[in-house]
Order: sequence, then structure tokens, then C-alpha cells
Amino acid sequence: IIEEFEKHTKKQAGIKELEVESARELDKTTLNKIKKMFGEKSEVKTIINPDLIGGIRVKVDDVIYDASLKKQLSRLKTSLI
Repeated sequence: IIEEFEKHTKKQAGIKELEVESARELDKTTLNKIKKMFGEKSEVKTIINPDLIGGIRVKVDDVIYDASLKKQLSRLKTSLI
């Protein structure tokens, strides 16, 4: 209940929670650029996932922006079959 209340309070204040998943640790410049794209009032949580191979995946609320190499290779495979 507390966690949901905190999410609701942040949403009311205009603060977005970003979950940035990448194959490697991202530098602060890259994280700041991602944060700027979604608004200065964003809180960034990073996750390292070597299965992505490269690129990033950003989750904002219930929306996932997938720019990972794994996803692109999957799309290419599907289009070739």
C-alpha cells in the first residue's frame, strides 16, 4: 500500500520513474540525455542485463521503449522468415 501511495504521489508531482535496462553500465552523460528526453523530474533506476547484447530498454509506467540489439535481431529474423 505504501509503495502504491508513493507512486501516486510522484505521479501527481509530475515525477516519472524510468527503468533503464542495458547490457553494460551507462555513463552519467548518457543517463542524463535519457532523463532529459522524459523530463527533468525523472528518477532513473538502472538494470544491467547482458542478454540485451547492446542498446537499451526504457520502461516508463506501463510503456516499454525497446531499442535493444536483441529486439532488432529478433525483428530481422522475423522479417526474413
